[in-house]
Amino acid sequence: MVFLLHDAFIVPFQLLDPPGLLLYDVGKVCNACFWSADAFVSACTGVYINGQLSMNRRHIMKTYCRTWLLFDIVVITLDWLSIIFLSRSTSSFWMRLFRGVRFVRLARLVKFETMFHKYFEMGNAPSELVLLVQVFLYVGGMILFTHLLACVWYAIGLSSDKGWVHEYVPDADLWYGYFTSFHWALSCFHGTMEVAPQTTGERCFAVVIVSCALVFVSWLQSSMTNLMMQLKHIKRDFVEKSSRLRTNFSERGVTAALATSVNKCIADQRRHTLKLEIDVALLKVLPESLLMDLHAEVRVPLLMNCCYLSRLRDLHPRRIRAICHEPMNETLVHSGDVVFVEGDACRQMYFIDKGKLQYQVQDENEEP
Repeated sequence: MVFLLHDAFIVPFQLLDPPGLLLYDVGKVCNACFWSADAFVSACTGVYINGQLSMNRRHIMKTYCRTWLLFDIVVITLDWLSIIFLSRSTSSFWMRLFRGVRFVRLARLVKFETMFHKYFEMGNAPSELVLLVQVFLYVGGMILFTHLLACVWYAIGLSSDKGWVHEYVPDADLWYGYFTSFHWALSCFHGTMEVAPQTTGERCFAVVIVSCALVFVSWLQSSMTNLMMQLKHIKRDFVEKSSRLRTNFSERGVTAALATSVNKCIADQRRHTLKLEIDVALLKVLPESLLMDLHAEVRVPLLMNCCYLSRLRDLHPRRIRAICHEPMNETLVHSGDVVFVEGDACRQMYFIDKGKLQYQVQDENEEP
């Protein structure tokens, strides 16, 4: 991700003709080495086919060839050519050519979105976290797009002796000119700016950007509003349930001490990050075989604490898979709850996944 952000900032910034820096040259070499290694790793990384992970080399290469292989070859080749030729050549033509070609590298930002979706598809992050990350992605995407727009606007101003750069940045201060351009780019979406186009090319570019900004701002605003409404809906559902619970307690005359205990238990459950399988609606649409694989992967490590079941797994692994799927179910126990007491009939076994249980044995002549 660091190298993706590096490309997103450095590639457009080259339009401003910044002075050469040793750190920048080292960054180019590190960037090229990383993406060269990434192409090799991508050719060895398993892929999902019809929901199943495949480590077959033929399937991996077939998927890689259909997606990023050609793009990676072209971009990596251009990266190394630019490092080799620009270090030996002082021709302004070749410098402008390779700087223009480098914009192809920005297509790698599509990988960032793919990585984001794959991570949250494979992970177990809470819904609130996913929505918040999406909000930050929208904000970050807007900042990167504004940076790209600012660099292009600055380059257009430098291309003419009558451009806005010569009018508003007389001392040719690079950073002052960049932030002035960034300010102008932000004003295209909202607000005003004292910088005005000075040439026909700048005026045409400004008209196109402002026209596109109408659509872009509408889309961004609707997307952000939708995410905020989802966050609000998650919280509103809990608030409404809490209100109905308090009304029920008031109508039935529940004592304050008991109501406090119930509310503390509910608050503890809400803070608990573990979600039971019965609460996940999407798991109900899985086919039987895939659901059995899921249960086996999650529950077999728990059963191995029992020596009898561990031995049974060695002799009949398919039977253990069926045990994990059919008779087992999940339950959530909160602090202070009583699971069973002495004298209760034994109808089931308990396997502790997280936390611990405390046994209390009461002697006839002693307190528990």
